[in-house]
Amino acid sequence: MAGRASAGWIPNQHGAWAMLAVPIAAGLALRPAGSAYAPFLAAFCVLGYFAFHATSQWLKSAPVRRARYRPAMLAYTALALGVGLIALALGGWTLLHWLPPVVALLAPALWLAQHRNERALVGGALTTAAACLSTVVLAYRSPAAIVADWPAAHTALLLAVTLFGYFFGTVLHVKSLIRERGNPRIERASVIWHLGWTAASVPLWGWFPGLIWAAVFAATTIRTVALARLARSGPVRPLTIGLIEVALSALVLAGVLFTIGTTGPA
Repeated sequence: MAGRASAGWIPNQHGAWAMLAVPIAAGLALRPAGSAYAPFLAAFCVLGYFAFHATSQWLKSAPVRRARYRPAMLAYTALALGVGLIALALGGWTLLHWLPPVVALLAPALWLAQHRNERALVGGALTTAAACLSTVVLAYRSPAAIVADWPAAHTALLLAVTLFGYFFGTVLHVKSLIRERGNPRIERASVIWHLGWTAASVPLWGWFPGLIWAAVFAATTIRTVALARLARSGPVRPLTIGLIEVALSALVLAGVLFTIGTTGPA
């Protein structure tokens, strides 16, 4: 399985799976019952991410090694297009109005991959934003639909922004533990980011569910500070980091479902 993952078939980072699953689950939970296209659009998001991952691997590889990534890139792209066409047939061509913002986020990320700089913070921000955008894409057929449903659409937008707050914070946190371990600037940025979201949760959401989100971000802040201190005495095992992220992602998903339960679907 490791060989297949390294050839672009399966992303093997715990954080990547959570960053894909939680925003999609949020979007599906926001979508009113009876939307036949929504499951196909969710499948398109998953397959599209796999295609993006394989394409990134293909772009950053030396020309002599690109052939090993080509099958995954072509297969996932074809599958994503097929499922996407079904979603369009069921949901209408207005879904294509989401294409410009998605391309605006992912095209620079692919450019960074081509220049073997996909792990730069800006690359992490771009891919995180694209993943979190899926919450809004699944909840509304087009950006115009958000305007038409305002202010009710406020919940979907704020959930997407809050999920970005969590998952980009995770990017900073993991970078401070592995690739930038010992870099005080990254460690400090990670702590400040999480503290900022803890403090901002109630002003953003109001008392309910603001207190829930403040508790979630307080937990992520404690994780960040504790593991940063642990990392000063030696490397923290990636498995340990990953298992903690899985648990926190489950907590975030619970916060999402609580929020939707108190505000109603889109």
